[in-house]
Amino acid sequence: MEYGKLTIGDKIKSLRIAKGVAQEDLAHNLMQHASTLSRIERGVLECPNELLYEIKKALNVEGLPFNESERQAFRDKLYDWGNVISEREIDEAKKIQLKLSVITYLPADKELNMLYGLLNCRLLLVLNELDEATQIIDAMEAAASEMDTICLYYHYRNCGTWHYKNAQYDIALGFYTKAFDLPARELANRVTRYYAIACCYFRMGLVSRCITFLERAREEGSDDHNTFHEYYVDWLLAISYIYTDKLQRAKVLLEKCKKTARRDNNRKYMGDYLVNMGLMYRKAKKWPLALDYLDDAFNYLTKGDESYIDVIYEKCYCLLEMDYFSACIELADEGKKLVDEKIVGYKDYLTLFEAIKCLASLNHSDSVKYIETVAIPHLIEKKCLWIAVDYCALIIEYYTNKKSRHNGVISRFKAIAFDAYKILHEGGVL
Repeated sequence: MEYGKLTIGDKIKSLRIAKGVAQEDLAHNLMQHASTLSRIERGVLECPNELLYEIKKALNVEGLPFNESERQAFRDKLYDWGNVISEREIDEAKKIQLKLSVITYLPADKELNMLYGLLNCRLLLVLNELDEATQIIDAMEAAASEMDTICLYYHYRNCGTWHYKNAQYDIALGFYTKAFDLPARELANRVTRYYAIACCYFRMGLVSRCITFLERAREEGSDDHNTFHEYYVDWLLAISYIYTDKLQRAKVLLEKCKKTARRDNNRKYMGDYLVNMGLMYRKAKKWPLALDYLDDAFNYLTKGDESYIDVIYEKCYCLLEMDYFSACIELADEGKKLVDEKIVGYKDYLTLFEAIKCLASLNHSDSVKYIETVAIPHLIEKKCLWIAVDYCALIIEYYTNKKSRHNGVISRFKAIAFDAYKILHEGGVL
């Protein structure tokens, strides 16, 4: 029987059974005759609102919705919860989750249970609890044909996020695009959807396409009060400008990021700002200034997390360019020791640190071979095209300085660099 066709009595009975409470025990706690409760559950007797409240209280589910007005209020609470998750207010999201989980005691309400499950999956994905999230996604996939537009939107977003966190960016893009195309105006605004698609393009090395969607997000984001997405749209757009040599534009956005970090007293935001200022000045070849920002970033980041590892790598690169080879190699070894398997793409970081060590000792043939046959092909495969371009430039400089016949090698790496640069800058606009 559909939930909407269930009587109040049906719902009370379903709830009582879900809680494992005998009819006689519940009646005794309510100081009612068991026959009265039996008649209510069978629909013979109407349940007064006061008694219904006492039943919920006795079963410790005061927030459980029974009538349509209560269901609409509960649905609104679910949407509000989704916004809290989107803002990455994790502690608050967990508290809300405990209150809203009451809906699972009324499995007959499939609509609200489905919506709760989808949003709970979003929270699990944010928390990187991928095993539990996978179970929900698999269960929801079987019910996808029964979903309304709202639930289907969240399902596609969850699938996209799951694939994104598993570095399957092209598949993630497909799901995010499906979510984007749904007529779900009452859901997350277009800024959120633009941002998700842009992240995929960035990870795929198509930085110009990433910029296109981020710029659209900024154009339509004037009414968006989601601090998380407001900050990270500017943050990712600044990085994308850096990788495509639009350094002045990047600097303007990074200053805006700094203001947001100070306003919110957010150490994570401040750390990210300092990292990217360091990256910007590295790209501008102002190595000492880059090192100052990178050293300052260490004070705001957690040792061993991904951003912290990024700072170590960027600092290694600056030391390399300043010809501080011993310091570069020593710091790269430190970075390798800190890389943990829990970090997304940890093998990529190991390759990068080994590569930077090889770049610091290019006079050794094994080092040159590693850069040519391992590092650069790996970077191209992983779509880290901006780093691949840098490495190609260093290899070209190395062979040029040898002043011997290496024209074929030089031409090959110029072609690789050109193709990577073209994808970065001319990846296409949708």
